[in-house]
Amino acid sequence: MTTGIVTGIVKVATTEGAPASNSTIRAYDRDSGEFVAETISNLDGIFSITVPDISKLYTFVAINNLFPGYNAGIKDNVAPEIVTDPLYGSVILLLKGEGIDGSTTFVDSSSNNYSPDGHNLTNISTVHSKFGTSSIFFQNSDNTFLTWPASTNYNNGNSFTIEFWIRLNSLPSDTTHFLATSNVRYFTLTSGGMLSSAAWGGSNLVFGTLSINTWYWCVLVYDKNIPRTSAYLNGARISTAPHLATHYTTTNEKFGISSCPDISFLRELKNAYVDEFRFTRAARYDPTLTTIPVQTESWPSA
Repeated sequence: MTTGIVTGIVKVATTEGAPASNSTIRAYDRDSGEFVAETISNLDGIFSITVPDISKLYTFVAINNLFPGYNAGIKDNVAPEIVTDPLYGSVILLLKGEGIDGSTTFVDSSSNNYSPDGHNLTNISTVHSKFGTSSIFFQNSDNTFLTWPASTNYNNGNSFTIEFWIRLNSLPSDTTHFLATSNVRYFTLTSGGMLSSAAWGGSNLVFGTLSINTWYWCVLVYDKNIPRTSAYLNGARISTAPHLATHYTTTNEKFGISSCPDISFLRELKNAYVDEFRFTRAARYDPTLTTIPVQTESWPSA
């Protein structure tokens, strides 16, 4: 029995097939009638739901008190489908960390197809990986960082989700800020292993304390419509706040940096592996939830 993801779109029959936003989607085993899973559709009606056995057929039911009528937008006889990401068009950067050991070529699997540039011994390593066979290694040297081209994609003020896996070979000797701009320290790691996120001069959102030689899944999600920002570590919400400054810049974003615009005292990220880094210009998870599903396979590239 292999779990899998089925995607679809819920539409309202009485309004010419317009999508019904934020509908509850329930999946039932087609043979036994047993309820097996539930999710909420996105604002555009698109949903993805994990079913316990992808080889089976399921019946999907949409529930929305505002729109009681639905058309065949949800099929009641869904065969296994290729897993795709309904938010892929909003993915700004997707670094799976795959490549040949020692390579300094970093592949962006988002539709932007950026060409990230590694500096000072930042490379692909097959020593450790969370998914696939390799990850991005920021070696123990000065000024190790990774940049990607400047883009107005980061200057939108919209909701966003940043998520990645990280494994530390050692703790930093000093407080390290990475993926930072002149407005936001997206991630800060102390010499004691404490990971947090904050706007300059703002209150911290704490992810928790990281130990060496352990993989951690870190998720920072901001939903401007609530508004709320939450920090998750391995699927558990550690902290949350009503807001967080989200002033993207049109200068190069840098992951693992020693300096960036208007900041001269940032330390570099070093002696760390990063895998499955994904930056989405949308809130992939509801930041009011105390837990979210932990990533179990490499993110889809479509």
